[in-house]
Amino acid sequence: MRYRYVLLLLFILSSCMRSESEFIYGVIERDRVVQTATANEIIITKKVNIGDFVQKNQVLIQLDDTLQKAAVQRRKSQLIQAVAHLEKLRNGALVEEIDSAKARVDNARALLMEFQKQYERANNLIERNIMSRADLDKITGGKDRALASLTDAEKQLELLIKGAREEDIQSAQAAYEEARALLDIEEKLLADLTVKAIDDGIIEDLPWEIGERVHISSPLVTLLVGDSPYVEAYLPQPHRLSLNIGMEVKVRLVKDEKSTHFIGKVRQIDPEPSFTPYYALNEKDRGHLVYKVEIQLGEDGKDLPVGYPVEVILP
Repeated sequence: MRYRYVLLLLFILSSCMRSESEFIYGVIERDRVVQTATANEIIITKKVNIGDFVQKNQVLIQLDDTLQKAAVQRRKSQLIQAVAHLEKLRNGALVEEIDSAKARVDNARALLMEFQKQYERANNLIERNIMSRADLDKITGGKDRALASLTDAEKQLELLIKGAREEDIQSAQAAYEEARALLDIEEKLLADLTVKAIDDGIIEDLPWEIGERVHISSPLVTLLVGDSPYVEAYLPQPHRLSLNIGMEVKVRLVKDEKSTHFIGKVRQIDPEPSFTPYYALNEKDRGHLVYKVEIQLGEDGKDLPVGYPVEVILP
């Protein structure tokens, strides 16, 4: 941007013979939008060049999305699992599952009855001193395990018949919503790796090349946007009351000793004054307080180049 400041300074020096009280100096500017990187990834494609006009949502740069696609697929799988679990709780057990649980109860009950018979026979043998106490203990342990298996099978069958509790369904619903939200996040991160123009505009800067790894928040693209440019100028403090937001003023473009006038509207005046930048004044004004002013140009000024010096005629 230094070149435009030098150009403006030369313009000021060439105009020093004019009345300083009639106008202030300014330069043509456009609103800028800087689109930054959302991930530390490598640039694999550039679709545009500096100076190209682009339309909103046009693809500008593609960052490597291999890892992010895998992350999206993992979240999709988790979402499928969450949906299946929730639907199972809502719909209840299948007839086949209940029949299978009943069969497990019957098997556990039959096993317990078998151990019960062995236990009764063992007690008779113990009384007749035919079986040792250690053998009886083994049978007793088997009977206890069979009883525990029967109790567990009966509880499982009861749960299948009654269906899921409301709190279990709510927990499964929360798990589903979390999985859905995590997938949305990963899909957004994936979409951000395809950098698209957020508005119609002109490419001003592309600081990175294909193959370079960018960093999060690094500027990827600078766009000049807006239907027409504006004038950036500095209004000396004594003239502050001469301009107000919304006021129309004349902007003079001088070239080849001819001047062209445009009508602009004051769109912004900084509320607090500051010292004049060195490139926007002549030597006798250095150190004076000024207000930064922005003057929006109309359709007739849409083709004016950024950085070109102009004069704003004060009312």
